[in-house]
Amino acid sequence: MLSLDGVEAGYGPIKALKGVTLKVSEGRIVALLGANGAGKTTALRTVSGLIRPTAGSVTIDGTRLDRLSPEEIVRRGIVQVPEGRRLFAGLTVLENLRMGAYCRTGDLTADLERVYRYFPVLGERTRQPGGSLSGGEQQMLAIGRALMARPRVLLLDEPSLGLAPKLVTEIFTIIRTINVDGVTVLLVEQNAYQALSIAHYSYVLRVGRVVLEGTAEELRGRNDVVRSYLGRQTTDERATSRT
Repeated sequence: MLSLDGVEAGYGPIKALKGVTLKVSEGRIVALLGANGAGKTTALRTVSGLIRPTAGSVTIDGTRLDRLSPEEIVRRGIVQVPEGRRLFAGLTVLENLRMGAYCRTGDLTADLERVYRYFPVLGERTRQPGGSLSGGEQQMLAIGRALMARPRVLLLDEPSLGLAPKLVTEIFTIIRTINVDGVTVLLVEQNAYQALSIAHYSYVLRVGRVVLEGTAEELRGRNDVVRSYLGRQTTDERATSRT
């Protein structure tokens, strides 16, 4: 469905992606893992058209995206929820949601009702300024705003950032539900354990290159991934520490 093939991209002379190739199959959740500076956010921004690759291609269903404007990419059904939420703080919850549908025409009632089903608290705060919401509520609003565009592929950049553990679990449960309801997800997340708990397939980036890939189950079972990206001891290390 969505493919990056040999993509190189960056910022001026700094090359953040170095020949990245990955695929996101329709109906799946694919996680991009890696340390800070690995190139995860750059990959999402390249898919969204905010950064132009200097080599390689980005395609959806065989159609080149890397030659299109960000607005046209949204019209093709690829929508990003950026790190830090980037809400319109002075606009109400309802106005923020309507902004997510700026590329669309027609009645938004069914879409609003869908967002409120995922996030009931937003339905209770429609007239409240987005900037006055709690951190978890703002993340819900950011995801809800993206859903108003009716995405085929939802790009999520660090959705758990700054949230309490209980809210992180809630957000990831909702992401899984959104996927089950038919939205493909490309997820960038520092909380690798949570990401692998819902992902079908995962890629690990290191300094702009894909160094590991596999199903979530395969990566969870690898000691080097557990040690480097999940922040937990391996089975052997736990046994050693008890002796």
